[in-house]
This record gives sequence, C-alpha cells and structure tokens, in this order.
Amino acid sequence: MMALFLNGYIDKCLIPRINGISIAGLNSNFPIRPILDTGFNGEFCLPRKHLDKCKLVLLGTDEFELADGNIIEEDVYLGEIIINENHYPVEMALTGSKDALLGMKLLLGKIAIFDLQRNKVRVES
Repeated sequence: MMALFLNGYIDKCLIPRINGISIAGLNSNFPIRPILDTGFNGEFCLPRKHLDKCKLVLLGTDEFELADGNIIEEDVYLGEIIINENHYPVEMALTGSKDALLGMKLLLGKIAIFDLQRNKVRVES
C-alpha cells in the first residue's frame, strides 16, 4: 500500500489545492495552500509578497513559459517547504501571482489521484 504524501481538495472552480504545506520562514514557518499545477514542470512558485518572511537563497534566474505562450524570466531561490513535519529543499520561483504553485518536478516518483466525484486530491509515495 502506498503512503499518503499530500492531500487536498478540488474547489468549485476545479482547482486542485493542497493542504498541509508550510514554508520555512525567517521567524516562524507559515502555512500555505498551493495549487497542484500539472502544467508547471518546476518545483514550487511562491507569491512575491512572501519574500520578506522566507528563508531563501537566490540561485539566479530562469525562464518560464506561461499558458499563453509568453516567456518570462523570474528569480529562482532555494527555499524549504515542510510536508508532514519533513523538510524539503526546493527551487522556488517568486512571481506576482496571488497563488502558490506546487509543480510536477516535486512529485516525481509519486502517484497523484484527482477524484472528481469526491472533489479530493491525493498524492501517494
């Protein structure tokens, strides 16, 4: 049997949101409910408004293609997320979005189940 890695729900707009994730902060960790974005092949995107409260190390910049085909360049940082009390170093792009995004690279080797009958998301490892 597979172990639960992440779970969440599918909201009324059909957006899969993940529960139980925190970002390592400067003074304290803070919870965040990212969208599980199957179109994002990176690890994590964080709204830029959280920059001042996170423990981040600038790695450089990277190019990202948006859904409309535009290519943008964003700063990429090394940060840390906490899932089930386990700490994971992740590459974080900081963007002007209001939502955090959990990307597919973070889920490599896992099984993601989108249950649209019950509006639930489950990621197993």
